Amino acid sequence: MNYGGPPGGGYGGPPPGGGYGPPGGGGYGGPPPGGGGYGGPPPGGGFGPPPPGGMGGMPGYGGAPMGPMMGEPSKGLAIAALVCGILAIPGACCCYSSIPLGIAACIMGPIAMSKAKASPTTHGGRNMAMAGLICGIVGLVLTIFAVVFHVSTALMDEVQHH
Repeated sequence: MNYGGPPGGGYGGPPPGGGYGPPGGGGYGGPPPGGGGYGGPPPGGGFGPPPPGGMGGMPGYGGAPMGPMMGEPSKGLAIAALVCGILAIPGACCCYSSIPLGIAACIMGPIAMSKAKASPTTHGGRNMAMAGLICGIVGLVLTIFAVVFHVSTALMDEVQHH
């Protein structure tokens, strides 16, 4: 059955003239007026010569000069307090592991905060330490509520069965 397609089926042959030819106008055009492109070094010769004696560093290697290492302040204690505090919250619901985690967060948090306040150039993470302290307190309070709840339900079951 033929639904209006070319006779004999398929799509037929190429259009007369051999198909598509190159676009008119020669593609992207010729070079810009005045030469354009990357014609050579910038005026003034580019970068100047290296300084006498090289760039510093070890003799013969020419690396960058090394000064005192001034990195970020240490945040290890604050991060530990934050991790312990965060883990103390779900630990209160699942098991009683939040008791040592919450106590550790409540001890490390204030220590890290006082170190960060005393010497902010060497110790950082005061806000992380505060968040760890708060999370540790919340975990301990939740654990206390969970223990009270479990003990009270156990006592109620014991009273009802006797």
